[in-house]
Amino acid sequence: MRPEQAALFRSNKLPYRFLGILFSLDMIALSIILIHEHPRINPYSILNAKLENKYGNSYLKITDDQESLIFSVDKPRAKDRKVVVLTEKSREVIKFIIRATEPVRKLMKSSGNSHHQFLFLGYQHGAKLGPLKGSSSALLIPSKDSGVVSMSELYPELAGYNVSLSSLRNTMGVLRWFECGSIREMAKTLGNTERVTLENYIPPVLLKMWNNRIIRRFQQTLIILSAYDEDYLIEVSDFQSMTDLSYFMAQMFFCSEKRAQPDRFIDTFEIRG
Repeated sequence: MRPEQAALFRSNKLPYRFLGILFSLDMIALSIILIHEHPRINPYSILNAKLENKYGNSYLKITDDQESLIFSVDKPRAKDRKVVVLTEKSREVIKFIIRATEPVRKLMKSSGNSHHQFLFLGYQHGAKLGPLKGSSSALLIPSKDSGVVSMSELYPELAGYNVSLSSLRNTMGVLRWFECGSIREMAKTLGNTERVTLENYIPPVLLKMWNNRIIRRFQQTLIILSAYDEDYLIEVSDFQSMTDLSYFMAQMFFCSEKRAQPDRFIDTFEIRG
């Protein structure tokens, strides 16, 4: 920590930090990385993830080729478990968490406290050791009455932004949608159905703009196919050159998920320029 960051913590908390014991704020920061790497896992599931079940069976498993790690978390509302193959960065994060929480985990396990199963363990409000307590939003957005140091206080550049773990996950899904224009791919990224994704994760304004874009591209395609062999093709299609027009049609063809009769399509449109 920088000196100005350390000054935000009370002196009685600093020994825990110097010992390497995680704070709630650390858990939020680590969760941000995990959500960025695996947006199919929602914030609640990550913050309440467990390393093992009540029988001692681990939720962190090595694949048959011994090269990848698989981690699963509970999703109570869907009565399901979400399984992910950890990326290189998320593997590093999980291994760091296990290493940092080992002293607290051993202490809780030896005392018969079942909370030792949780992935995140550390210093909590009231000088207690255990899993994360309270709302994650209080750790991201400053509150004068909470007495808790927030992420935006440690990093002033975050001030003014409505930062939340849910909005981060949503953003990762929208970015995937922008990349490929596919609700199906966005739904896979978020681990939801296409219907849930369409109704809850795409802002209405963006959806309206995207639908307008699809309609305009369809109209442009009809115009091009109708006038493909006419001298006024460039003028009616609003393109600057045949190169731009050809690129547009190639994009429409090769980026389409369902291409009916591609040979006939290519024969109909003669790429020139």
